[in-house]
Amino acid sequence: MGNSKGKRRKTRQLLKQRIPVINNYQNNFLMKYLKNNDKVNIVLSPSTKKGIPSKSYFGKTGIFLTNLNKVSCVLIKKHTENRVINKKLFLNKKHFNIEKKNG
Repeated sequence: MGNSKGKRRKTRQLLKQRIPVINNYQNNFLMKYLKNNDKVNIVLSPSTKKGIPSKSYFGKTGIFLTNLNKVSCVLIKKHTENRVINKKLFLNKKHFNIEKKNG
């Protein structure tokens, strides 16, 4: 039997539940203070399956653009061989955190 080629292969450590778990109430509370052009970190939450990005975007930092009904738009700069591509990701609110500011 060959290796699986699914979208979520090799994600056992990546999708492990972290402690403490951010519940929906805390996340919606934080979304009130999120403004346009704020920096956010993409962290996949295994408890929510909808609006999850690809595993290649885990740990990336992007810019928050807009807040829609259940999803939010985040701009990511994806580096390829000889150019930089700006990508818009539509993520569920549980799959990113506000970047902590030092100072």
